[in-house]
Amino acid sequence: MIDESDKKKEDQPLEEGDEDPTSLWLAPPDITAPTTGTVLPGFRISGKTVNNPDEWELQILVGSTVIHKYNGQSGHFFDYDVPGMLITPGTGFYFKLDWYSSPFWSKWAWSGDKVMGIRKPDISLPVENSTIRPFELIRGKGYPGATVELYEANAGGVCYAIARVNNDGDWQTTPDVPFPSRAFRLITLQRLNSVSSDWSDVVGYTVTQPEPVTPPVITTPVEGGELYYKGFVKGAGISGASIALYKTYDPDTIYGRTQVIHDGTWSLPLDRELPIQSFEMTAKQTLRDVTSDWAKPVRFDVVSLSPPLIKTPVSGEQFRYDRHLSGEGIPDALLVLYMQRGGEVYGMTVVDEHGQWSAPLNKKPAAGPFTITAVQVLGDGVISDYAADVPFTIIH
Repeated sequence: MIDESDKKKEDQPLEEGDEDPTSLWLAPPDITAPTTGTVLPGFRISGKTVNNPDEWELQILVGSTVIHKYNGQSGHFFDYDVPGMLITPGTGFYFKLDWYSSPFWSKWAWSGDKVMGIRKPDISLPVENSTIRPFELIRGKGYPGATVELYEANAGGVCYAIARVNNDGDWQTTPDVPFPSRAFRLITLQRLNSVSSDWSDVVGYTVTQPEPVTPPVITTPVEGGELYYKGFVKGAGISGASIALYKTYDPDTIYGRTQVIHDGTWSLPLDRELPIQSFEMTAKQTLRDVTSDWAKPVRFDVVSLSPPLIKTPVSGEQFRYDRHLSGEGIPDALLVLYMQRGGEVYGMTVVDEHGQWSAPLNKKPAAGPFTITAVQVLGDGVISDYAADVPFTIIH
């Protein structure tokens, strides 16, 4: 690297008493690349000279601001790959290049005005000669922040989809307009800051209509049966399909979503509480962007799961902390004791076959006023409301 103090630059002002340095400047290099006014990210700058320089210097400018500077290399030829993300597409810029052979610098060679363009995007999926569905996911690579437009090659102006390239240079989209069911040749371009790329390479594939998807089946609740208002709905479907539950004749309100598991079954708690009355439910399933018809509706009665009853202690009682609490619930339900609604858990037990439960507090509370409540949980995860609060006094 050359000592900065040795440099004599043509753009340095003369000081009083200095000789005109133009007699010391050597001939500028020839810029051999790029030769076009529009360049692409990562373009190469090349130069040459008949001399044998000790060092080259490159400056890239936007307006009067130097945005990038490089010193290095030696010999007759210069090649430098400009960082791909240095200049945003659509930006006007220029560069200048000179060389140093001790003790003199050459004159600058100027590039003239340049504009940063944008490379054509790549299509990574689907691949050539593959078979896809009309709404298949399309993926590729592009310039971060650009928008990618999808068209059929040599077929007019129908834009099938638009995708935005993320910060990692990836884009993906599904068609807004379904691909026609036939041989199809996909081509894309990308735009950023009013600059458009060239067309991408064409990818040819065949679009086929998907097999129809059969409706799912609701197995729980059964026709004419009952369902707890916070209960689980269960059924059968196609493995991997997405299930959506609806009230019959209300296609705009979804009561729950889930996925059909590998054995062809599904189960989900409802997103919405059902009214305590007769209710009719149906469902649809979707697989690879194809949605089934409606499932056979099931009418059932919605019932509430009553909360457990706390019989001991009674309200206002003085109660030793090591005594058992007791009450009534649904046989085989899990009984959970809480200090207060939504508060800390103070015990668990299972309601016996006679509907009775008994449990100690699982930790020693401080002496003084205390409030206990409880819920009961059925085996399929249905949870009751809280039992009525019981205030009492803990004694040691």
